[in-house]
Amino acid sequence: MDKKINIKIIIIAAIVIVALIFSAALFKLEILGAGAILAVALLTLLFLSVLKYPILGPTWILLALPFERLLTVDMGGATVKPIHGVLVAVFIAWLILFVSGKINLKFPLPTVLAVIFWLVCLWSFSVSIDPSRTILVLLYLLIAIIGFWLTIQLVRDIDDIKVLAMVLIITAAILALFGFYQFAGDIVGLPSSVTGIKPGYDKGTFGFPRIHATFLEPLYYANFLFVPFYLAVSYFLAGGIKGKLKWFWALIISLLLLVSIVLTVARGAYIALIVSGLVLIIWQYRQFFKVKNLIVILSVFCLSAVLVLGFLNFSEPRAKDEFLAHIQLEDRTEGESVVSRVQAIDRALDAWYRAPVLGIGLGSYGLWELEDRGEVHLADYYPVVNNQYLETLAETGVIGLIILSIFIIVIFWRSIKAWFATSDTFLRATLSGLTIGVLAIFIQYITFSTIYIIYIWVFIGLLVAVQEIIFRAKAKNRIEN
Repeated sequence: MDKKINIKIIIIAAIVIVALIFSAALFKLEILGAGAILAVALLTLLFLSVLKYPILGPTWILLALPFERLLTVDMGGATVKPIHGVLVAVFIAWLILFVSGKINLKFPLPTVLAVIFWLVCLWSFSVSIDPSRTILVLLYLLIAIIGFWLTIQLVRDIDDIKVLAMVLIITAAILALFGFYQFAGDIVGLPSSVTGIKPGYDKGTFGFPRIHATFLEPLYYANFLFVPFYLAVSYFLAGGIKGKLKWFWALIISLLLLVSIVLTVARGAYIALIVSGLVLIIWQYRQFFKVKNLIVILSVFCLSAVLVLGFLNFSEPRAKDEFLAHIQLEDRTEGESVVSRVQAIDRALDAWYRAPVLGIGLGSYGLWELEDRGEVHLADYYPVVNNQYLETLAETGVIGLIILSIFIIVIFWRSIKAWFATSDTFLRATLSGLTIGVLAIFIQYITFSTIYIIYIWVFIGLLVAVQEIIFRAKAKNRIEN
């Protein structure tokens, strides 16, 4: 019997078995138990698919990234998300592929620096003022770095990049549409159980909802959109992806994502968008200032403004005034968001002064602030600095901040080298889109601080993978010539 037929029979049999097990579980177990069995069965199929087609590993990872609130389960003070199971399945598949010699090990400099950074964070455990929290954050950070590692290992060539770029852009476009549904649904009075809007982000605060799609907060949603947004913009400037994405659709998706970022009303996102946008213009000035492209881009900006105003006009009468007041920092002397950030900066520096070399321990800033405020009795509440660089300085000392800074510098230095190492239009567009998207994330890190967000590390891994493909192609051409 043909090998392909054998594989098809195995897959069909596995699906039938999964369906039977799940049906039986519904009768014998509670919904949670049945869901667990279904999850294990699906992850087994996912694992088998990656063994057959390694590119499906990073594909499943990208598809699982947006599920930050949906399909999650709280267990023992931690939130188990679909991405956690996906990473386990993909990691086991990668390990088997590596041991069997089907995939080569790649160890570029950023992976070395990421491991060193994690080890420094581990070292900070020895001086942690909140050891239990440090262990938990160490685990979360390790999971994120595994996502970074797997993305680099399983992305092998330019065709893989094309697949993943399309998956990411289409996923972001779907999220944008869902965000618009959230906005309209909340305005017309649909319950939060239907719209998915969290309390505090509904129209009751500003007269309009701050969209956040499937993410915990608007800021995290905007952060996620930066990379696909700049990819879409770069592909538009490059004339699209041949056979994958026409320039027109790249433009439409860019418009959707830009409006979505604006509607999050995240001030940190606005700062990151402006600075990274200027970098894009400087980097791609030849393409950007072509008369045709410039006219289209200006038209898109005008259309984006019209759409945003349309959404606000659709909201309560006070919506526009509240929107302008928020982004103009009119609450800078009284607003909790601004005041708490300023106070957190002072506390973070005080923590660093106490332990300048190794810090007070990864994840320990929350306890430090609660002790400073005399509120250690509060449970399940961990204040943050809302500035990743200062939080890293406070929690892991000068050593941690230096390693993190070197990691960031190396990432961007490699992008510059890779840009001059290739003349391929697609690779250059992908490189610039990913680099500027990651830059926007690092800029926004000035206004929030969660070092273990998985999608950030996966996006960085995707950028490093593109850099590696370019460097390998250059080395191959050098040998051949």
